[in-house]
Parts: sequence; structure tokens; C-alpha cells
Amino acid sequence: KTTTVTYTVNNGGQVELSVYNVLGERVISLLNKKMNAGLHTATADLTGLPEGNYYIQLSAEGKTEVRKLILEK
Repeated sequence: KTTTVTYTVNNGGQVELSVYNVLGERVISLLNKKMNAGLHTATADLTGLPEGNYYIQLSAEGKTEVRKLILEK
């Protein structure tokens, strides 16, 4: 099972995108690299994760955004 995450980087810089479980443990690191400004997408392979609630955290430009993800099989 996969999901696609779309995000915007306003200024170029370091971007970290990870998936966390409800206990706050990182279960997948999608990327951690310098990105150019613009609209980007990342694909998360959720195979092997049990169904439930997860959080996708995007850290860029000194800001952090969290989105909820519900995994159903």
C-alpha cells in the first residue's frame, strides 16, 4: 500500500519528511535532503505497517507541518 504526499517548499533548503506512529516513533523516513523551491511529491510505501493512525511530519524552512494519515487495508 502506498500514499503520495504533495508539499511546497517556498525557499530552497533542507527538507525532512517522515511517518510517525501514534506513540511518536518514526516508522518511515521518506526523505532528508536539500530541495529546491517549488511543488514536490513523495511516495510512501506503507507495506508492512499495521492499519491504524499515523502522522506525516514535514520539516522545512524552520517550520513543521503534521498531517494525519489513516491506514486501512
